Amino acid sequence: MKFIFIILAIFILTEVTDAQLSDLQGTVSEIRTGEALGYVTVKVDSSNTGTTSDENGHYKLLLPDGLHRVIFSMVGYYSDTAIVNINGLSQQRNIYLKQSEILTEVIEVEGEDPAYEIIRRALVYKNNFKRNLNEYKLSAYSKFILRSNQGSVIIPDSIKTSGSDLGILGILESETLLYFKKPDLTKQVVTSKRETANIIRGFALPYIVNFYDDNIDIGSVSIPGPLSEDTFDNYDFRLSGMTSFDSVPVFKIDVYNKSERVPQFYGQIFILDNIYSLIKVDLRTNQATDIRFINNLRFLQSFNHYTDESDNDFWLPTDVRIFANGSVGGIIGLLKLEADVFTIVSDYEINKPAPIGTFDDIIIKVNEDATKDSSYWAERSLIKTSKMENFVFQKMEEKTEQRKHKLSIGPGSINYGKYFSSFPVSYYSFNRVEGNALSFNARYNSDLSREIINGKIKYGLDDKKIKYKLFATANLLPDRSLKLSTGLFRDLKTTAENPSDLTLLSNTAEAIGYKMDDYDYYYSSGYFGSIDYELSPAFGLNLSFNQQKQWSAKTNTDFSILKSEQKSKLNPKINEAFLRTISFTAYLNFNRSYKIDWGDGEFSNLKVSNEIPRLELQYSITPKSLGSNYEFSKFSAILSGRNKLNFLFDFRYTLGGEYFTGGVPYQMLGHLSDYNGKGVPDFGVKSIMFQEYLGDRVYYFKFENNFGKLLWGNIPILGDFNLIGFFNASKVEISDRNRYGAVYKGFRTTDGIFTEAGFGIGRILDIFRLDFIWRLNNFIKDRNFKLTLSIDNF
Repeated sequence: MKFIFIILAIFILTEVTDAQLSDLQGTVSEIRTGEALGYVTVKVDSSNTGTTSDENGHYKLLLPDGLHRVIFSMVGYYSDTAIVNINGLSQQRNIYLKQSEILTEVIEVEGEDPAYEIIRRALVYKNNFKRNLNEYKLSAYSKFILRSNQGSVIIPDSIKTSGSDLGILGILESETLLYFKKPDLTKQVVTSKRETANIIRGFALPYIVNFYDDNIDIGSVSIPGPLSEDTFDNYDFRLSGMTSFDSVPVFKIDVYNKSERVPQFYGQIFILDNIYSLIKVDLRTNQATDIRFINNLRFLQSFNHYTDESDNDFWLPTDVRIFANGSVGGIIGLLKLEADVFTIVSDYEINKPAPIGTFDDIIIKVNEDATKDSSYWAERSLIKTSKMENFVFQKMEEKTEQRKHKLSIGPGSINYGKYFSSFPVSYYSFNRVEGNALSFNARYNSDLSREIINGKIKYGLDDKKIKYKLFATANLLPDRSLKLSTGLFRDLKTTAENPSDLTLLSNTAEAIGYKMDDYDYYYSSGYFGSIDYELSPAFGLNLSFNQQKQWSAKTNTDFSILKSEQKSKLNPKINEAFLRTISFTAYLNFNRSYKIDWGDGEFSNLKVSNEIPRLELQYSITPKSLGSNYEFSKFSAILSGRNKLNFLFDFRYTLGGEYFTGGVPYQMLGHLSDYNGKGVPDFGVKSIMFQEYLGDRVYYFKFENNFGKLLWGNIPILGDFNLIGFFNASKVEISDRNRYGAVYKGFRTTDGIFTEAGFGIGRILDIFRLDFIWRLNNFIKDRNFKLTLSIDNF
């Protein structure tokens, strides 16, 4: 079926490109003032072919030979028609539109505003035409311009065409075929594309918002549209004036969001009289629209009249313009971002069946020959490429080429060339075992991360030991469904936890300053190997082998900057062990997923929902028959997921457990995944101390709900933050064999079911989260409340 589709797609594309097309282009201006008119709809009469003028009034239309009647239209102006004869040569035609009569700008009424009845009739029209719209195909041209104050090309004033003070970070341009079929089948075929050289892999995928839809989905945020079935629950309307489309009156309606606590739009919409079709929108998102690093979104969209072969009438989008700005670091604005997205839609084929095999598990397909050079885009680009954009393409090419053989410093990394990098965050560390420790790490990352090699060497000045790690990963199939990993190590490990470099950096600061070293340590050396195979998007397997020798570490330093008179706590001994472990893991994830075919033999999986819980099952065995000096096994199960029901209920959860049999070394016992407020959280139990609870039977339930802006959406500054509530319940038990067999006795099990609850304030400076946590039982004197600051990953 896939093969048939590819053949048909090639045939369709060949048929289009074999036809002789010539461009008709020019500028659309206001007839009286000569001012350029942006976003004018340009449509070939009696067809579904057209384009849109850019912000400078320039338009470009590709037409076959013959006589064409081209109509130029815009809300608030009389349409104009140009008769052009295309004979294989490009033609220039400038158009001048006359402003139509504005009937009124202010309408004062008593009682219900007339806008409400207009919206009711627009809803009836929407439902009627959507009932007849079963499927369609369209062509889209898209251009994305991304701006930033970091890593961007600074534009000289002499060629700057934008009022933004930010440099350009990247430009993407594409031509795409889009197929749609009820209820929600889509397919996008990228037929041509280009992007600045700093973008390793990408394309300007058209984001064709349709404000006739009940909900506008932006990432994980769903916003009710102004013509949704529940629109009167979300919006107030006011008829603010009237204009016209040619001689047909057009209602200009102001849209007011009813709340700042839930995602909604505000702005203006324009509805055609008599038909009550939506023909233009100018809408912005409110403060409650919680998209990370995006502060504001503005949508401009126009609609025009199209028909199918049965002469059913449809008003469908002709273009969409999206303006976005945001930042990383909130009011500090460490990284500022802007995006300008312009998509022009044309060549609708409405209610014609798509080729057989179009709708499959590949939702986005990039043609093998999609990448085009500048000469192609000089001919085909519907939005004129400015001197500024050409300058950016050239400079990014130069910068990328220079970077291949140059040392450069990026955010949190030092890079050499294209493939090698090092991360200074772990160059220095301090703990009571190693004391001051110096290390160096290096990473090799091949094209598209198909192969990754990580290496690290470290020396502790007080334990006087060299440690090292060398890990390698290789993806062996184009769709990355088969992955091999291997590594060898001799390292100082923390018992129970495996903290990140950022967490260890935070621990270093507190250990060297106040002797608040939260972790206990032991030495381990050995090697491992694993194979991951994804049999389908819903089912994956992992098989791994691990050998390690574990032995005790001791406290070697009492050094501290501020607590020099205080002794460091002793590092506990472990049950010294030689272990060989075989593990089997199965992953089940039945959430809907699609693939991206990148056109170069590579595929990516794209999960488009999280409604069904993900299940992970693992069984590991450490037998004496393989040479281990302990014999035990472990079975674990984890059920996790995230569901967003509405603005009030956006929750994630984990339900899991671990069950051990046999004699387990103390350092390998099960534990509650704790979070001590240093760095990146693990969605763990928040109020416990490190290794407070250990056992061979561990059960847990973790739940968090993001209430968004529920309490303070209307309050300035506070409206930037999210409110998160959480509850955790856990139970830890241990057999007498493993309790008495443990060398270290400084842990305990829970008294019944341990519970805690609290709330967090998220999106502080966009990236931080402050949690307030209370134990509900298993109390410890002076430690039943905890305040933690972490990276916000919810």
